[in-house]
Amino acid sequence: MSLRTKILVYVLLPVLLTAGSVAVFNIYRGHTRMLEKDKRLMMEDLAKIALKVEQANLEAVTVSRTIADAQESGMFGLRNESVALLRRVLEANPQFVGVSIGYEPNADGKDTDFLASFSRPPNWLGEDGRFIPYWYRDLSDGQRIKSETLVDMDTSLYYNGVRQALSKNPELRYYITEPYIYNNLNLIVEQMSPIVINGRFQGIVGVDRSLDTLNDALQGLRPYAGSQLYLVSSRGRLIATTLGSEFRTMPVDRFYVQRDEDGGRVMLDIFEHNEEQGMMEFNSDRGVRLKDADVDHAYRNLFDRISETKQGSPPIIFEDPLTGDEAFIASAFIPTGGWRLVMTVPEAAITGPTWDDIKRAMIVGLIGILTMVLIIVVFANRFSARIRHANDLAQAVADGDLTHDAEIVTSDETGQLLKAIDLMVSNLNALLLQVKHSTIQLVSTATRISGAAKSQEVTIQDFGASTQEIASAVNEITATSRDLLETMRDVAEGADETGHIAEDGRRQLLDMSQSMDNLSSATSSIAAKLAVISEKANNITKVVTTIGKVSEQTNLLSLNAAIEAEKAGEHGLGFSVVAREIRRLAHQTAQASVNIDTMVNEMQAAVSSGVMEMDKFNESVRSGVQEVGSLGERLDEIITGVQNVTPRYVSVREGMEAQTQGAQQISEAMVNLRDGASRTAESLKEFDEATRALHAAVNGLRREVSRFKVKEKASTGMTHMPFPMRGPFPPRPSDKK
Repeated sequence: MSLRTKILVYVLLPVLLTAGSVAVFNIYRGHTRMLEKDKRLMMEDLAKIALKVEQANLEAVTVSRTIADAQESGMFGLRNESVALLRRVLEANPQFVGVSIGYEPNADGKDTDFLASFSRPPNWLGEDGRFIPYWYRDLSDGQRIKSETLVDMDTSLYYNGVRQALSKNPELRYYITEPYIYNNLNLIVEQMSPIVINGRFQGIVGVDRSLDTLNDALQGLRPYAGSQLYLVSSRGRLIATTLGSEFRTMPVDRFYVQRDEDGGRVMLDIFEHNEEQGMMEFNSDRGVRLKDADVDHAYRNLFDRISETKQGSPPIIFEDPLTGDEAFIASAFIPTGGWRLVMTVPEAAITGPTWDDIKRAMIVGLIGILTMVLIIVVFANRFSARIRHANDLAQAVADGDLTHDAEIVTSDETGQLLKAIDLMVSNLNALLLQVKHSTIQLVSTATRISGAAKSQEVTIQDFGASTQEIASAVNEITATSRDLLETMRDVAEGADETGHIAEDGRRQLLDMSQSMDNLSSATSSIAAKLAVISEKANNITKVVTTIGKVSEQTNLLSLNAAIEAEKAGEHGLGFSVVAREIRRLAHQTAQASVNIDTMVNEMQAAVSSGVMEMDKFNESVRSGVQEVGSLGERLDEIITGVQNVTPRYVSVREGMEAQTQGAQQISEAMVNLRDGASRTAESLKEFDEATRALHAAVNGLRREVSRFKVKEKASTGMTHMPFPMRGPFPPRPSDKK
């Protein structure tokens, strides 16, 4: 890989990757921020539209509430004045299509009298005199203001719905109806206010607005191309939509879309007009085929999702079932009436300007990257050209051609490199010329070195013979010292062993003396015990003597008893038998006491003999203890003498060891000296060979130098050399420690 390629790969590629990464990150971050900004703008636009609808609702509610307040504050029952007020209000507000007042039947107590006051009743008065005027704009007659009576009051939202709502919430101030077709003519939504006097419902005041007007207003308020607006009532019916006027009053939860190859369409044919309610209603019979049709109710799901709270919902992305494209949907809550304004915008309409900005940024970034690439390529070409020139000069030097000069056209690092190469070529010229002259001096020096080496070789041989003789004498001394050392080691070991044996004997004598002492104590104890036994035997003798005397008395008593029994005759036969038995027992007792006395006497004799023997043995033991103590003292003297002699043997042995080691070291030194002399001789031979090699190297150097093509005009004084050729040279690696 060339240097130019490496520059492009290692410089341009990372730069491109870094720039690309930064660009992608900035594009992503910019797109994210701009998308959030677009969503925020979408919500702001939607809020502005919702505010306009809120203002229109609030205006209509305010007008109806003001008229109702006027009725409650004293105008109630002033029928002519009320009719005139309604007409003036309608004339002053072209955005309204109708205003009305509807009293409860005879609420002011004037129905009959007021009807009788007219020969021809006005068209805004009921047949029974009920006050129910309705002023409206006839859209089919150039918006002429006309009047008529209110219709369907008992079933309609604008009257019956208000009455029912008021019954549930007595604090009700206004009521906005669902969108419907009034009197089968106009699609309207009505802002109604109840008339309550003394807590009792007395009627209504209404302001009507046309759904056509609301629809046209929404059409003019669309902020984005392709966007659609849906104004949904509090009960989920379409009040107005830019999608088409035919969808008005349609319930959102039945907003089905059927898909086909060209997109989608809202299924209107499943609805029918409810004449009673004036609204479009879902026909379940027509809707049966929905089970088998390819339909989508995404609008229903979306409208349910964004209607969960009484607040606006931020934009979310969904697939528009009508177009199949990605779109944003958002909603804004309209407090007056509880309406919700929903807007759908194609994603392209929102993100299109953002992507245009991103594309422009990408084009600018791409131009910058291409400019940077061009600069790097031009730099790489010029830089690589100067490096190639330096490489050509270096290659010429490698080939031995030192005649080329460097072309220096810049002062940057490449120019300095070329200048350094040019200086190197000049120095090489000077160096090679100097080498040619130095080779001659090297040949002469090598010859002198060779002669000196031969002279040193003879001296080394004589020195080797002398060291051989000294080494032999030292070896004999070493052998003698070693034998003497072994003898002293044996003597020291014998003395040490004798000391240990004597020490063991002393310990055994001490043990024997202790045993003799214990034996003496034991014999003394035995003698004492025998004395006690002798004393007890004497006591037994006394007892036996007493028993003998008792037996004699018993015998005499039994004899007397026998005599008395003989005297008694037959009456003394039993007593005679007893006397004989007692006499027999007394005789046996006397005989036993004699035997016991004999045994005790024998025992006393044995004990006395034992005591005498124990006294003799105790005396022998005491004599043995004294002899053992005397023997121990003499053995202590022997041990002390042996212990005093042993350290001297050790000192002599250590001295012999030191002498032997010294002789051994002298022998080793002489051997090393002899070996050194031999190595020196060998080194001189190698030195001689090195001298011859030096001759060969100088000749080779001369041949190699002659291969270079140099400028003869170069100075031989080495003035261009960046370092000196003479002076102290750095030490060889073998000289460093």
